[in-house]
Amino acid sequence: MTIRYKAEDLTELASAMLTAAGLNGDHAKSTAGTLVEADLLGYTTHGIQFLPQYCSALEKGGMAREGEMTVIRDTGPSLVYDAHKLSGPWCVGQAVAEALGRSQTHGTVTALVRGSQNMACLATYLLRVIEAGRIGLIFVSSPDGKAVAPSGGRSGRYSTNPMAAGFPTGGDPVLIDMATSATTNRLTERLVREDSAHIGEPMLDADGRPSNDPTVLTGSGGGAIRPLGGDANEHKGFALALMVEALSSVLAGGGHALAQETGETVGSSAFIQIIDPEAFAGRDVFIREMDALRDWLLATPARPGSDGVRLPGQRAYAARREHLEMGVVLNPGIRPHVEPVAEGYGLKFPDPIG
Repeated sequence: MTIRYKAEDLTELASAMLTAAGLNGDHAKSTAGTLVEADLLGYTTHGIQFLPQYCSALEKGGMAREGEMTVIRDTGPSLVYDAHKLSGPWCVGQAVAEALGRSQTHGTVTALVRGSQNMACLATYLLRVIEAGRIGLIFVSSPDGKAVAPSGGRSGRYSTNPMAAGFPTGGDPVLIDMATSATTNRLTERLVREDSAHIGEPMLDADGRPSNDPTVLTGSGGGAIRPLGGDANEHKGFALALMVEALSSVLAGGGHALAQETGETVGSSAFIQIIDPEAFAGRDVFIREMDALRDWLLATPARPGSDGVRLPGQRAYAARREHLEMGVVLNPGIRPHVEPVAEGYGLKFPDPIG
């Protein structure tokens, strides 16, 4: 039997847990909404599964409980924020909203955020951008994260460096959200809790040999995550990761040089770019071209054993509609992971629907 939860109940739980851990009311509400939105889209490794990590960061001082970002530079079409270890979802949400508002005037707006806490699921921030008929790009890196080994190396040197993009169409938008590594920290942690193995060999053990064992990354495992691309093409994943890091933490001035200079953690950095198609060939032209591209790709004959072509975001939008109508399906390991922390604050995990 499929177990489902009301999205409102999960949002209420997430907000209450974050508030109990000390997060300011507005920040808690925004962060909770972002986490549940990830679960609505089916990105369950980056939804409320994050709550124990976020609550621990609040309790230990790794996440600031209140405050505002500081604008370091503002030219109109570009701006840079210092987040001062504030909640990543709140910071990115604020920066996206500001860039989206300015895009009507400037056509293309780029906002950088440096020094925030974990930024969760990047796709969630692009929903409002797409609904406004804009194109959105988000690249994120964290010099504090050293889980991924560069191509040819065997020890972790950089974070999973995810990238997301959203493009409006005449129907469901194209929504891309992917790490530039072969797997993610959050999936790896989940598999460790479940005593399961990765599909394929996205890991390297301590000796640099490909592995499906998620525990090589935890404790004294000494291993790392491989770049995206597999045996023949991981240099391409490494190249994408380098691009993401250069445009986020490096461009924002929150990269490895700052970490080495201060000897402290520097948090996550984001590159956020909002593009108004009206400033180029025109919004109607863009939609017409995107629809033609979509239809052309979806008409591709299916290969043997395949259900055919599926565009990025197609499954996520279908999941979101289903979850809003029928209730959110969580990975079976999420409730046992989150519930003890909730109970520690005197809170009850919501009952399933029905």
